Amino acid sequence: GLYVASLIATAPAGMMEWLLPRLTDNRVLLVQPEGGLWHGKARNLLVKTTDGGLRPMGSVNWEILLLPLLKLELAAKVEVADGQNNSSGIIAAGFGKLRLRQMRATLPVPLLSEFMPTWQTWRPNGALSLSTDEFTFSQQGVRGAAELEWRNASLGLSQVNPLGDYRVNIQGDQKIAQISVSTISGVLHLVGKGEWSMSDGLSFRGTALGEPSKKAELKDFLKLLGSEQSNDVYQIAISRVKLRK
Repeated sequence: GLYVASLIATAPAGMMEWLLPRLTDNRVLLVQPEGGLWHGKARNLLVKTTDGGLRPMGSVNWEILLLPLLKLELAAKVEVADGQNNSSGIIAAGFGKLRLRQMRATLPVPLLSEFMPTWQTWRPNGALSLSTDEFTFSQQGVRGAAELEWRNASLGLSQVNPLGDYRVNIQGDQKIAQISVSTISGVLHLVGKGEWSMSDGLSFRGTALGEPSKKAELKDFLKLLGSEQSNDVYQIAISRVKLRK
């Protein structure tokens, strides 16, 4: 037993290179890991795309935390840097839950399409930043508060890009997540509120309005978002839509 414990305690970082693809269904890979299993780094973190390619995310450092293991929870402090953006936080998994703590991350929006194929039709682009002190995903729903900012938001179905910068606030109480959307800046003004649950899916009500100088170019795109109301305002209405991968 002591021998096995010693092997685990001194396992090289190459063990993480073997383990990570198996934990992520071969979607996430490491390149040139160094150090140990418990505290190591790698030259690059790769995400496998749906077309078989590999998207580099940047260098990564990780530290597996020992205290959560006593609760049968695997938790790691992770830092990823791509030369422009740094992301860091604690990712923990156990008993059907995925928990984010002290997370400050920036991701390319097209990466979402790799995990949510329904987004591919819209061909989104830009940068998505996530900020949360604690946020938990489980089979019952989500718990905690998180803030998302979509900077230089672009969509392939729009003639005008970028559309602007937007903020999404999420507050979950396990059963229902309250969602609010607001515009930071841009030629397309969005505002609205909604909620999401595992049982009922997503419901959302909001409005969209184009800048006067871009109304003509945005008109076709605004029609995709909803029906036109008075004063060139378009009503967005989503009812009980289930989000599938």
